[in-house]
Amino acid sequence: MTAKKHSSRFDGPSPSRGLGGLVRDITDLVYCMLLVMLAPYCMIHYYKPFPEALGAIGAGLVLGVLAWRTETIIYGWFLHYAVALSMDLLALWQAGRL
Repeated sequence: MTAKKHSSRFDGPSPSRGLGGLVRDITDLVYCMLLVMLAPYCMIHYYKPFPEALGAIGAGLVLGVLAWRTETIIYGWFLHYAVALSMDLLALWQAGRL
């Protein structure tokens, strides 16, 4: 004989459980949050040169995963600062101003 499952008010389908069936567990929720975070990150880089704006998609995903795994944004901030500084220095060097 099997044990009877106790019912609770949380049993059954509801829009709040799993965001309407779109999210099955916490990993899916993190992936959804990364995609939501990616939108404003790309919008900030929209008026930059096209390769930089396109690279913002990959960089945004990397920075989002880095922030999720380390539970802080400081490493992503340092990484973003280092890439931006190196791009500026290389542009100045190429133009002969450095």
